[in-house]
Amino acid sequence: MAGSLPSWWRPATTRLSASRPVRLFGDEEQYLSSDEEDDGPDEDADFQWWDGPGELEYDIDLESNSELFSGSTGPGADSGLAAGADSSIAWEHDREDVAMEVGETDRGEMHPHACPTCGQAYNSGPRSSLPREARRTLADSVLRVIDVIAEESLTVGRFLAALCWGDPDCVANGKIRNVRSAFMRCPELPKLLLTWWKPPRSPNSHKSRPQGARNVMEAFAKHVIEDLAHEELGKIDPLLRASGDDLSKDDLTKLNLDNLESDMRMRAPTLWSLLENLCKPLQQSKVKAIASKRVLSIISMLSYTRSHFCNRIQRLLGIYFKFKGLTAKGCDTLHALGISMSAKWITNSVETISSEAMKEVQELIHTHASFLSYDNVYMTFRIFSQRLEKNGHQTAGTAATVYVKKDAPLLDATINRNLQHLRRAGMEDTITSLDVVELAEKSAVEHSGGCPLWGAHYTQCAHILTWLVRGRGLYIE
Repeated sequence: MAGSLPSWWRPATTRLSASRPVRLFGDEEQYLSSDEEDDGPDEDADFQWWDGPGELEYDIDLESNSELFSGSTGPGADSGLAAGADSSIAWEHDREDVAMEVGETDRGEMHPHACPTCGQAYNSGPRSSLPREARRTLADSVLRVIDVIAEESLTVGRFLAALCWGDPDCVANGKIRNVRSAFMRCPELPKLLLTWWKPPRSPNSHKSRPQGARNVMEAFAKHVIEDLAHEELGKIDPLLRASGDDLSKDDLTKLNLDNLESDMRMRAPTLWSLLENLCKPLQQSKVKAIASKRVLSIISMLSYTRSHFCNRIQRLLGIYFKFKGLTAKGCDTLHALGISMSAKWITNSVETISSEAMKEVQELIHTHASFLSYDNVYMTFRIFSQRLEKNGHQTAGTAATVYVKKDAPLLDATINRNLQHLRRAGMEDTITSLDVVELAEKSAVEHSGGCPLWGAHYTQCAHILTWLVRGRGLYIE
């Protein structure tokens, strides 16, 4: 039975002095209960101190794990035995630790808790029925396990390495696989890792804290964080990767920072949480206000450093800085820091967007109703650097704006020509005062629903009000 623990260790069920159930090494691998933690006098609030093994005692109870010794119950019942070993489990008896009873019942059948080798039955009654010698401390159990490991020519490290995917045999063995899976899910594993990183120390001790496995744990944590960060940055890469080298209007208008932040939180939770906690000092760890936009900027800078194609935010900031009057030197400085694009790229992109906008306007003029407004402008060019031609100069130009009404009906192509004909006819046949009065009466009749009397009355009232308003000494608001 090389490489397996003896039978007296497997079916051990323990109880704390505070009546807390503890299974040291059973099928479910349940150690100390996760909802009850050991409080202690250690000065570190994150570490819980245990006063010692003196209060921890347990009773041997074979009933809870009797299925381990009930013979072959399935294809993996004998998987814990070494290759070529007998399929029957060898039982070792310690008459000083357990109480024996008659192994057979009145019917001549084997007792349900009897040893298959000698037929003796173990007493699984209450704690008070066991002798005083059956009570063991946790230290005694640990010492017995250490002795067994030494008898198998193993060390604790080699035993754990073999248990945790040591070789193909350990991987394929069903019983080892079950114990390994239970150990990986046990609630004491996080506390065990914390203890390895920061071993406990008595508050009355004036010595330095034991080193433990601090160096190994920190190197391992560094490796894990780097691996997770690279993996999550790879998941964020599609979110920040631009569609192409040329900048378009859609690239600027479709970028939503709030949606981008939500996607980053979902794809890179570890990296986002790490940067989020680092952005807040320890004194303000409970403050709800979080500089999420700063974390977003940091991640975008990291992605831009990994690949210059991940530049969606850098493009947006570059165009913003350009139209806010940032100089070319300033753009190049921010580009070196990974915050913005270069000044040359920004200038070329602005020219590209301008030419695309002009082409779009030219196409809309032919397909939608539009009108144009323009005016003359004077621009002054000043020179602030020291050069020979340091005098500024002025120039004139024309600024125009095209207004496109996409939901309006398309105007007739001959509307401009018809307008010219009407203007020419009006210049040849000018309008008189009588024509103005007739047009006013006609308009009044149309507004009155076709009543001619109301139209005449409306015209007379208009003349009277005009005379009163223009009269001297009469002020009407």
